[in-house]
Amino acid sequence: MAPPGYAPAAPPGYQVNPPGYWMPGAPPPLSLAHPGQRLGARAIDWVVELLVAVVLFSPVIIWSAHQNPDGTQNLFPEGLGPLVAVYAIIAFLAVEWCLEAFQLALWGKTVGKRLVGLRVASSEAPHLKLTRGRALGRAAAYPLGGWVMRAIPFIGALVVLFDLLSPLWDQPYRQSLHDKMAGTVVLKDVPFQVVHQHGSYGSYY
Repeated sequence: MAPPGYAPAAPPGYQVNPPGYWMPGAPPPLSLAHPGQRLGARAIDWVVELLVAVVLFSPVIIWSAHQNPDGTQNLFPEGLGPLVAVYAIIAFLAVEWCLEAFQLALWGKTVGKRLVGLRVASSEAPHLKLTRGRALGRAAAYPLGGWVMRAIPFIGALVVLFDLLSPLWDQPYRQSLHDKMAGTVVLKDVPFQVVHQHGSYGSYY
């Protein structure tokens, strides 16, 4: 008989935890996303976010177009250009955060990650669905580099670059900076089996 808290002993010739199975409390067999897959998914998300931002921003451009008395046309009336530029930056970052937060909270993956075959999970419980709190936190942590880049261009660019490339060398979970801040990890979107303490099995994502 197995000690309390342990799975029952396997019959002769069998193993309790076959490859691809995991018992909570032990290091999970994470199928980590390749950094190239992550960059590809992020590029797709950028395109989607840009298209949504353009759709939202176009009415402002049309509204602010100005016809001069001599027949020429300025894109923005005098003094309005900087305000529109600020609006564009805020609008894009807001769209980026909203889309990221909405998709992660509902599905644990964005459009880009869905197409590439990835998902976001908690680094503490990767077999469970990503909680809404972590989803919102991750979505909030990612644009921070963009805000810093606009406030301090050179330093911000280094922050964004470090955030994007850190999965290349980070161990053991290939986490980016915003992953570490939110306590998340990016995995290949494949289920694995969990061995419960009473010996039963269950599929988890």
